[in-house]
Amino acid sequence: MKSTDPLDSLLGAWKPEANVREDFPKLVWSRIATRMDEEERSAGLFPGARRSGFAQAVAAVAAAVILGFSLGFLAPESSEEAAREAYFTRINPLAEVR
Repeated sequence: MKSTDPLDSLLGAWKPEANVREDFPKLVWSRIATRMDEEERSAGLFPGARRSGFAQAVAAVAAAVILGFSLGFLAPESSEEAAREAYFTRINPLAEVR
């Protein structure tokens, strides 16, 4: 059998009271307008602040690619023969027996 909880009837009878000022919508819209004005002023100080997320992602990927290529060209060149020798020395168990 299903037992009734006394809290169910109390919650069913409860009516929340909302004390809303008459000028509430006007206050909300004035805060929104103030925030939009602040964003426009900050966009003047920081031009990239209004960029979309996609544009920021593209800029980050482009910067990473350029940095990667730059570091690749700046890295000291090693000869192919030296790299081959180092590889075979690492995998050959008899290389250290000499």
